[in-house]
Amino acid sequence: MVGVDRVRVDASSPRPRLNVTTRPTLASDEPFIRELFIGLRAPEFHAAGLPPQILDALLGQQFQAQRSHYAIAYPEREDLIVLSGDKVIGNLVIAELPDELRLIDITLAPSYRGRGIGTSIVADLQAQASGDGKPVVLHVEMHNPAR
Repeated sequence: MVGVDRVRVDASSPRPRLNVTTRPTLASDEPFIRELFIGLRAPEFHAAGLPPQILDALLGQQFQAQRSHYAIAYPEREDLIVLSGDKVIGNLVIAELPDELRLIDITLAPSYRGRGIGTSIVADLQAQASGDGKPVVLHVEMHNPAR
């Protein structure tokens, strides 16, 4: 299993030095993860013109559905919080499967996007998986700017 000590941005790599680490997700992190989810998904639903109360309820249901899906589809997953120093900046969900390392979800706070952090995390996961003779497998949605 990929552990907390293994999911780190490699400071010796030619990429810019980033003080980014991970730790296991705590129950107290759920509001932060929910806000990340809502911030990422809300634009998809704005075109529907729903009142704010309905939109918030819908996004809350979507968040819970995603969490439930991850729990059922990937019971062996690791839910991690991404940190820059001591600051919580994102979440990462991975699962080490027999033939692959599955990157299930990675979401960074808006002010940390586009700074190479996600790229560095993915590159480090690739290096770690390669050491185990496995590929990293992920799905990037069409509307994702990281595509």
